[in-house]
Amino acid sequence: MPCYRSYRTQTPHPCSLWGRFLCLTLLMTPCVAAGATVGWVDWTERGGDWLVGELILTDGTEVEVRYDGGLFGSRIDGGVSYWVPESTYVSGEAEHGPPTGDMVILAGGDESLHTLTFSPPVLDPVVAVVSVGRPNLLVEYQFDRPFTILSSGGDYWSPEEDTRLVDAGPNDRGGDTLQGWEGSGTLQFAGVVEQLSWTIPLREGWHGLTVGAAKAPVPEPPAFALCLTVLVGLCGARSRRGRA
Repeated sequence: MPCYRSYRTQTPHPCSLWGRFLCLTLLMTPCVAAGATVGWVDWTERGGDWLVGELILTDGTEVEVRYDGGLFGSRIDGGVSYWVPESTYVSGEAEHGPPTGDMVILAGGDESLHTLTFSPPVLDPVVAVVSVGRPNLLVEYQFDRPFTILSSGGDYWSPEEDTRLVDAGPNDRGGDTLQGWEGSGTLQFAGVVEQLSWTIPLREGWHGLTVGAAKAPVPEPPAFALCLTVLVGLCGARSRRGRA
């Protein structure tokens, strides 16, 4: 009497496949550090119309920051800090303000181009400004990129009620215009930034800025596509096993 061997059809359980898919996705998706702290540039060298400094990102990457353009002055050796109160420069993206008195000091009043260059490029840099304009005198920074005002408030000379910092919207340089009446605070420029430029058509005594960033742009691996390929392979393997 012939003996027939019975085979049980092995149908893959959907939970099993989706569980593997979920695990693979979690394993292959890069982790994003929460609450990355903005590091501020340490300005170390200067010339008649330039400054150079070093910026350390949260992952240890060293970035050279260079400013080129008309200077009213500069501070590279600390001293009394005008970046006070710190609350004016703190936001969800910047956990603390500039730690020293270093700054680029500008006056404006013409169409000269002011430029910051990052080498290598950085992601979502933050620019801190202090005393842009006076309570009764407007000063504008016409940037070549859009920005978001992260924070603003009082400064070394004036209480919050006497200061004002406004995003006046797009300009003909392809970016946004910052307007200040004794304005102090922080701006963020979204995306990968290698160079940032602006003009200051209206003149005023002096105002200062410095710059910081938390992260360098890192290419993201196509995690979902890789996981989908693996999932298709698992399905195919289970299907072939069921037909064996």
